Amino acid sequence: MVSGKLWFEVKGILTFIVIIFVAALHFNSRNSWPVILLVVFWWSYIMLADLLVNRGKFFSNNSITWLIGKYRAFERKKPFQKAMLLRIYTLISGFGILAFFVFMFTCIALAERTEGLFFLSFFFSTIIAAYLVYRYIRRYKAMIDDMGRLCDHIKAIREGNTETKLELDKDADLYPVSRDLNTIQQGISVALEQQLKSERMKVDLITNVSHDLKTPLTSIISYVDLLSKEEDLPAHVKDYVGILAHKSQQLKSLINDLFDLSKATSKNIEVKNEKLSLSKLMQQVLGEFDEEIQASGLDFRVSIPQEPVYIISDGAKLHRVFGNIIINALKYSLVGTRVYVQLVVEGNKAVAEVKNIANYEMDFDEETILQRFTRGDKARTTEGSGLGLAIARHFTDLCGGEFRIKIDGDLFKVELSFNACT
Repeated sequence: MVSGKLWFEVKGILTFIVIIFVAALHFNSRNSWPVILLVVFWWSYIMLADLLVNRGKFFSNNSITWLIGKYRAFERKKPFQKAMLLRIYTLISGFGILAFFVFMFTCIALAERTEGLFFLSFFFSTIIAAYLVYRYIRRYKAMIDDMGRLCDHIKAIREGNTETKLELDKDADLYPVSRDLNTIQQGISVALEQQLKSERMKVDLITNVSHDLKTPLTSIISYVDLLSKEEDLPAHVKDYVGILAHKSQQLKSLINDLFDLSKATSKNIEVKNEKLSLSKLMQQVLGEFDEEIQASGLDFRVSIPQEPVYIISDGAKLHRVFGNIIINALKYSLVGTRVYVQLVVEGNKAVAEVKNIANYEMDFDEETILQRFTRGDKARTTEGSGLGLAIARHFTDLCGGEFRIKIDGDLFKVELSFNACT
């Protein structure tokens, strides 16, 4: 409707003119009732239709709203902090101008002794001031609501949600911030997708290469074994065959570790969780490494409850986890020191710990040592693949446990926790 484009003040003035026109017709002509009713009906119909179609805009489309719109267009060109300060200064200035006009009309009213002028100016100034306060509070509340949504969205991004976008009204104060945050979020999402794609390609490559290497390596190990059984071989040839056998076994162990790690990383591995005794499993692993422990010169202090400590997990994979941890302690503990192996029940958690004193300077953090192909002792190059703890962590995650490493000076501690059950 055309009337919807008119300011509320203009509609008020036109309504006042219609009222005057109707009153003039009534006083000038006693036979003008048909015209009066027609004018009143026509104007009432226009205003009512305008109110029903435009609803809230019927009142909000006014000169003050128009001025506020022009002010906002000017405000958007300013930085956010300056715009908020400018808004407060503008509101205070508006109240100052209104107070000035009230003071001027009051002086005129006192001089002319017209109390009606004073009350009229005070009435309209109060209405305008109340409307300005209402608009400011409504805008401020909208900004607080948007700020809450912004904080919730940042928290969601921190928790890993990089897909949902923050949608704010284009007229909102924080719309530029939400637009920039959505752009950053999109960049994070693309980067994560590329990283996951790269990780999948790496895992597939490692899996395929490991699988392809197994067949020729099996042949090499078989032929080396046949060579070692040959009689009348020169002594130096036997030494060479022994070195080949040792190195081929090392290569086999490395390929198996690579294959296991790639499967664990990609979650492409079958997990058979069942109820088992963690205390019994740890004692079993220690029993299997008894010869190595006796030959290591280390003093193993074991504190494992005799009664069963039950958890839900995959026994075979958990056996591999504790095996890797014990091997790590045997390789990297200072000779003559103690290695502490203990299992305790804390509330509803079964916590297993292996602590040892390192035989090298640990100039790394907890996360670094868990990276693939990372050895704590960088000088060691003859044994190990650097995959033992990485495999242990991934297998622990698959088995429903938590794997943590803590470093305190020369003390190296591996901690595994599981939900205990009865």
